[in-house]
Amino acid sequence: MKPRAERAPAKRSALVELIPHHGGRDLIHSPQSTTGLFDGMEEGAILNFNMSKESIKNVIDLIRNANISNEQRTDLTGYDLSKGVAVNLELTSKFILDFIEIEITSGKNIGTKENPFLCEPLIINPMELKYENTTTPLGQEGNFIKVYYKRLDKVTPPAIGYAESGSLAIAFIIKESQKDEFEEYIHAIKTINLSSINWVSQFDEDIFGLCTGCWKSSCCRRACEYMMGNTNIANCTDSIIAYKPPYLPVFGRINLATFSDNTSLYNVSTYNAAALNFDPDKFAEAIRYMKDNLRNGLPVLIGTHYTNGISNPPNNSNRATRHFMVIVGMGMEGDKLYFRFYDPGRSVSNMFNATSPDNKLIINRQNSSIQGHYRNRTYTLTEIVKVN
Repeated sequence: MKPRAERAPAKRSALVELIPHHGGRDLIHSPQSTTGLFDGMEEGAILNFNMSKESIKNVIDLIRNANISNEQRTDLTGYDLSKGVAVNLELTSKFILDFIEIEITSGKNIGTKENPFLCEPLIINPMELKYENTTTPLGQEGNFIKVYYKRLDKVTPPAIGYAESGSLAIAFIIKESQKDEFEEYIHAIKTINLSSINWVSQFDEDIFGLCTGCWKSSCCRRACEYMMGNTNIANCTDSIIAYKPPYLPVFGRINLATFSDNTSLYNVSTYNAAALNFDPDKFAEAIRYMKDNLRNGLPVLIGTHYTNGISNPPNNSNRATRHFMVIVGMGMEGDKLYFRFYDPGRSVSNMFNATSPDNKLIINRQNSSIQGHYRNRTYTLTEIVKVN
């Protein structure tokens, strides 16, 4: 008799052909309904219906570590044809999944007459995480989402390598409110830099030399919108446009950080002394909005706060906002998600620093802030202005 290592995978793969990926999904959910499918299979070759918490975390960490190492493929064969459910799964001391259901299929069947149960390894691209809505699991409350990977199959010779198939490889069902943090934990964040965005300085006399409105002799908001495609805002030969910038229509604002008093007018000393209040609900909304925009090739207009300024603040509608900038990218730095920005508030000759890849605002889920160290100051994202 062949060793177990040679026999078990072949036996397990038979079930993939017996249970269709869609029509048979209910069979996988209900162990009782699979009666008869395993007749003749040896012990250890059937589905594992009760993955332990440790095994579930091991699978998640296998994908996470592959992304950290920039691997293009991850082999899940050792966990194929398994499923499980866990509550309060601790991924880190600061991130606990309230609920997770996991299902893992198997590699593509490539059986022959001599070995009808032969299958390929179960391979995924760890960066290609996908999402779709799903129903709330039995006994749970709230909104849930299915996050999953498609299986990679070997391409047909003489070509070499793997290609994504239409078949499911692995799926997780988790709370929708934990989707972003889960995505960040497994490092499934593709680095994005919008190279199509051309930086301009708010001090560029060739563009804004005739403009007078907004804030004294220059206007960061005007320059930001110019970068975002609203070039008419610099048509300051028109005296009305020069004085009153024709800003893009605003479809809403996400105020992440505010002062407790948002009505009084601040001067430089009172502004520098005022404390920021962070809104956890707006924090989650802001991250989702910026991710979605960037993935669709769209920049994001943001307001920021910093102290140690030497002039009076502009007293914007969100009093905490002192300066506007443009988000043009995102990625992971260690275990933290960052958003890259362009700063219009640098001189024309200082494009290098204004657009540096090091211009990052990093999320902090513990205090619901998005901040970065820049120009020897702490810059805090205070608001997102929805203009696209």
